[in-house]
Amino acid sequence: MVGGGHFRRGIVAVAPWIFFIATAGGAAYLYFNSAQTAHFLGFAEVENAAVAALEPGRIDSILVDIGQEVRAGQVVVRMTSDIIDSEIAVAQAEIARLEAEIAASTAEAQRVQADEGRRASEYAEELRLELVREEQLLALAQANEKALRQERDRQKKLVAEQLATADSLAEIELDYAAAKNETIERPRTIEVLKAQIRQADERNEVQAALDESALIAPLEREIEMVRRTLDGLQVRRKALELRAPASGRITMLWRRTGEVIAAGEPIVMMVSTRAARVLTCVAETAAMDIRIGDKAELRVRGKDGEPLRGRAVALGPLVEEVPLRCRRVPDQPAWGRNVVVQLDNPVELLPGLAFDVLFHRGDAYDSSTAIARPSSPTEASPTPGSGDIRPMEVPESLRQLSRFEPSGMVWLPRQSRYLIVSDDTGHKSSREHSAWLFTMSMEGQVDPDPVVVQGDIKFNDLESIAAVDEDSIYVLSAQSHSNAGKRSKHRTGFHWLKRSGSGYRVQSTVYFASLLDNLSPEQLSALGLPQGTGNLEIEGMTNVGRSLLLGLKSPLDENGKAMIWRLGNPERLFSDQSLESAELTLWGRVALATAIDDQPAQGGISELLSPSDGLLLVAATPSAQNTGRESGSVWVIENARGGDMTGELVRQFPRLRPEAMSLSPISGQFVIGFDAGESIPSWTTLPLPN
Repeated sequence: MVGGGHFRRGIVAVAPWIFFIATAGGAAYLYFNSAQTAHFLGFAEVENAAVAALEPGRIDSILVDIGQEVRAGQVVVRMTSDIIDSEIAVAQAEIARLEAEIAASTAEAQRVQADEGRRASEYAEELRLELVREEQLLALAQANEKALRQERDRQKKLVAEQLATADSLAEIELDYAAAKNETIERPRTIEVLKAQIRQADERNEVQAALDESALIAPLEREIEMVRRTLDGLQVRRKALELRAPASGRITMLWRRTGEVIAAGEPIVMMVSTRAARVLTCVAETAAMDIRIGDKAELRVRGKDGEPLRGRAVALGPLVEEVPLRCRRVPDQPAWGRNVVVQLDNPVELLPGLAFDVLFHRGDAYDSSTAIARPSSPTEASPTPGSGDIRPMEVPESLRQLSRFEPSGMVWLPRQSRYLIVSDDTGHKSSREHSAWLFTMSMEGQVDPDPVVVQGDIKFNDLESIAAVDEDSIYVLSAQSHSNAGKRSKHRTGFHWLKRSGSGYRVQSTVYFASLLDNLSPEQLSALGLPQGTGNLEIEGMTNVGRSLLLGLKSPLDENGKAMIWRLGNPERLFSDQSLESAELTLWGRVALATAIDDQPAQGGISELLSPSDGLLLVAATPSAQNTGRESGSVWVIENARGGDMTGELVRQFPRLRPEAMSLSPISGQFVIGFDAGESIPSWTTLPLPN
C-alpha cells in the first residue's frame, strides 16, 4: 500500500508535464504536417459566352431554354431569312435568265455560223463550176489555136506556090491571132478563179473553227459575278443559324422570338460546363512560393475521390485583398495572390465549384514535393528554354475526335494559350475538314475540345496562322495539290477570322490560288512562278506590322533558294479580292539546308516568325516531294530587309519536321512545334538569337 501511494503521488506530480509534452508534440506535429500539406482555396473559373447575330434582323425562333445543355456547334437561334431568301431567289433567277440567254446566244451563234458556212460553201461551189467551164473553154481554145496554126502553115505554102491568094492567108492570120490570144487570157482567168476558191475555203474553215464562247464571254463574266454574289448570300443565309461556340449550359435568354436586334447584340448567354481553369487564392505568406509550371492537385471541397491535376499557368501581378469566399474568417480582411491553374484534362464541373488546391514542384505528387512555405534561396528552379524535345500531351478524347498535326501556332496572352492550326481535322470517316482550331497550354497540354470557327467553310491542308491581335487572325492553306493531283477550293482558302465568344467566325475568305491563276505569265514570273502554280506550296506566314510575309516551301528559285512573298495590305486582299490591291511581291530569297534519309537536300520554308523588326526566323523542311525520313532545321536572318539574304543555322532537327513557330510567353524565348503525321507531335523551346 505504501508503494501504491508513492506511485499515485508520482503520477499526480508529473501529470502536468506529461500533458504539456503531449500537447506540444501534437502541436508540433500539426504545425509541421500542415506546413508540408497546406491547401489553398480555388474556384472553377466561369467562361461565359454570348450568342449574337452577325447582322441586324428579326429573331425567328430560339431553340433552347435556360439551364439546357448544348454542344459546340449546335444551332440555338434562327434569325428570319425572308429578305435574304428573296435576294437569293433574285440572284438564282438572274443566273437562270443569264443561262437561258447564253443558251439562246449559243444557238443563234450556231445558226448564224451555219448560215454563213452554207453561203460560203455555195459561193465556193459556184466558183468551182465556173472554173470547170473556163477549163473546158481553154481546152477548146487550145484545140482551135492548134487547128488554125496548121491551116495557117498550109495557106503559107499555097501562097508560096501561088496556088492561093494573100487575102485568104490574111483572113486565116486574123482568126489564128484571136485564138492565140484566147489561149493566153483564159489561163489567167482560171488562176483568178482558183485563188477565189482558196479564199472561200479558208473563210469557211475559219468560220467553222469559230469558238462561240468568244461570242458569249460577256454573258459568262456577268453570270460569274452573280454566282459570287449568290455564294456570299448563301454564306450570310447560313450565318442566320446561330450556333453555340462551345459546349455548355444556357444561363440567360436576353431576347424573345419576333424581336428585332442589332448586329452583335447578345440573344443567348451560356457558360461552359467543361472547366479548364481554376482560380486559386494563395495566402500572402506563400505568395512568392508558387512558380509558373508548378503542378497542382485539386480536390472538390467536402468530397473524396481521385484528385484532378493541373499546372500553374499564370500568377497575379501583386498581393491584394482576396475575395470574400477566400477568407477563413469572412468579416476579417485577408490578402493573397491569385494563381491560375490549368487542368490537364478539362472535366464537367459546375462553374464556381470550390476546390482544395495543393501545389507540388517536380515530377512526383507526394508530400516531399508539396509547396507550403518559402523555398530555400539555394533551391534550384527548372531551366526554361533548354531545347529539350518533348511530346505534346494530346488527350485521348481529342484523338478520337480529330487528327492533330500542328502546322502553325501563335501565343494568345489573354487566354494563356497557344492557338494552333492543324494540317487535317476530323477523321476520314467523320467530321473530315471541320473548321476547327486547337489550343495548348504553355506546358504542352493540348485541350480536349477544338475551337469552333463559325461560317460555311472547310479547313483542308491548313499550314499557317498569324495574329493581328487576339481578336483577329489569318489562317492560310498550302495552295498545293493533293496526292491524287487535285486542288479543291478548300485547299486554297485564305481566311480572316474574328473572335466570337469562345471561338471565331469567318470575317472574309479568298481562294488564293485562283487569284494567282488569273495573273498574266509576266506577273507570275515576277513572283518566281514562271511555270505557274502547279507545284506551289505555301507553309510559312508571319506578320510584320500590318503586312504579312508568306514563305514558299515549293517551288525554289532557279538557284535553289527558298522564296518569301510580301503581302503589303492583307485587308485590301479580302475587301477587293485583288492581289494588285494587296501589294503582293516577291520580297526575298534564302538558301536553306535540310536532309532526306540523312542525305543533304535543298530546303523549302515550313514556317516563318518575326520576333522583332529586322529579325526573321525560318523553319525549313525538304522542298521536294519524297517518301524518306525528313530532317528539318531552323535558321535566323539578321537585318532581314528582303532581296538575297543569308541565314545562319540555329539548330538542326534529325528525323523531325519543324512546321510551327511562335513566341513564348517567357521573355526571350520561342517555341517550335513538330508535325508527326498520325503520331503524337512534339515541341521544344529555344532562346531567341541575340
